[in-house]
Amino acid sequence: MLVELKAAPLNLHHKDKDMIESLKVAGINDKRADTFIKKFWNQEDAYGKIHADEIKIIHGTNDDVVPLEHAKKIKTILERNNTNIELFIIPGEGHRLDLNQYGIY
Repeated sequence: MLVELKAAPLNLHHKDKDMIESLKVAGINDKRADTFIKKFWNQEDAYGKIHADEIKIIHGTNDDVVPLEHAKKIKTILERNNTNIELFIIPGEGHRLDLNQYGIY
């Protein structure tokens, strides 16, 4: 089985201003929003449960949605239970990657 993670987030946190503002609009204050994000948006456990024959992580250096650091941390988490992991860092690319352009399928 092949797993491809394209500009995948590791988690959201209290510094994610757009998420906080969205929750405020929904009537959730800062303190509740921070708790909500930590509880529901932390993906470390989920990535730790992935077992695959091959994993490709693809991330652009100019991603303005998900920081490149997430890809590196996800790779570290996946290495606990997997051995065939490739991290493709594409210089100058943003969040919306066209994998066909780079020959990554």
